[in-house]
Amino acid sequence: MASLFPAIIGSRFPGTVYASQTLRFRAPALVGQAVTATVTVQRVSGRRVTFATSVVAAGSGQVLVDGEALALLPRE
Repeated sequence: MASLFPAIIGSRFPGTVYASQTLRFRAPALVGQAVTATVTVQRVSGRRVTFATSVVAAGSGQVLVDGEALALLPRE
């Protein structure tokens, strides 16, 4: 599930360097289970952007994973 976050950030912010990620695994995901990954900008400081990240089970809305990601935006 954690691999969803850099894919989302990279697709929305091309050229971004994915610097770090914290993860809290709240519940397991079952094979074939539908999930929704969300990435939300929390803070922007120069080129550094902190994102809130989460994966929830589709249908129940149960949080499976949450945390924060740090990325560096490309230079202009």
